[in-house]
Amino acid sequence: DFFYPKIKISKIINNKIKEFKKNFLSDYVFFYYKSFDSKNLLISLKNLRGLKTLLSNCLNYQKDIQDFITLCKSNSDSDGCIKQSYFNKLNFKEGIFLNGPFAQISFNVLENKKNFLKVVIDKKTTTISKNNSLLYRPI
Repeated sequence: DFFYPKIKISKIINNKIKEFKKNFLSDYVFFYYKSFDSKNLLISLKNLRGLKTLLSNCLNYQKDIQDFITLCKSNSDSDGCIKQSYFNKLNFKEGIFLNGPFAQISFNVLENKKNFLKVVIDKKTTTISKNNSLLYRPI
């Protein structure tokens, strides 16, 4: 089994908004195979063609990895893309919009409340509801 969370982003191309799916964790992918418990197998996988790196302490963090995967899956839509509810739980000072009219525009967070964010975009203050269709993430 393997798991790689995706995220939907929007870009304006030729005055049209196009939506793309992107790997949420860049190059990271999670694999599960019961023989991964064997250190000898992990050592031999380090030389696998196309593999950039194999996290060496992954055996020590299996519970944390499983918890992260569960969190991602519980905050994913039917396409397997991370929903805004994942990011709403995070406390951050700077963010970037991933879709909508503000796609790829960054902002500073003034207040992070349960139902809204108060942000500054290009020296203008506005409030964003956490219950709308805008996607944003920390930077």
